[in-house]
Amino acid sequence: DVLYFPGEMPLEIGAYPYCHDTVKSLKNRNKCKHIRRCRRRAVAEQLGILPSTLKYCYFCMDFLRSEEWTEDCRNHLSTPLRQCGSITYRHTLVRPAYCLLCKQSEDLPPDIRMQSWDRDADAVRHMEENHKWPWYCRQCDFMCPSEESGYHHLYDNHGYRVPKARKRK
Repeated sequence: DVLYFPGEMPLEIGAYPYCHDTVKSLKNRNKCKHIRRCRRRAVAEQLGILPSTLKYCYFCMDFLRSEEWTEDCRNHLSTPLRQCGSITYRHTLVRPAYCLLCKQSEDLPPDIRMQSWDRDADAVRHMEENHKWPWYCRQCDFMCPSEESGYHHLYDNHGYRVPKARKRK
């Protein structure tokens, strides 16, 4: 089974709204992304803008125009988020991964602090490439002096799925 977000449920006839493709024509792992793309196109058409100018907010479960995005990010940053790793349930990305360190950097613009990745490995790679060891987790008041302690902290405290090879380093 697949988890569908509000506005993305298949119709009773077994087809998706927006595109009318049949549910059975897609593999489970592709269904959510398919309907989200179709919904993005429909919302963009309704607003008279390009689909690429819309951003999807996983907290609001809705598409926002680029000019609304920064303020929406600012609003979500006002609520602390302990779990920064991605959450997938029934073939659906419920929430993407966020960079723990960018989220805690108040000197960055809200839209940069809320940048996200579908996969934890991509968020962790971003941290490795953009934030050098040692680093400090303000939320937990924890200094990560090395990669090994950092990976364990990300896994144990913030819900990232860190590859075993990285945790053993």
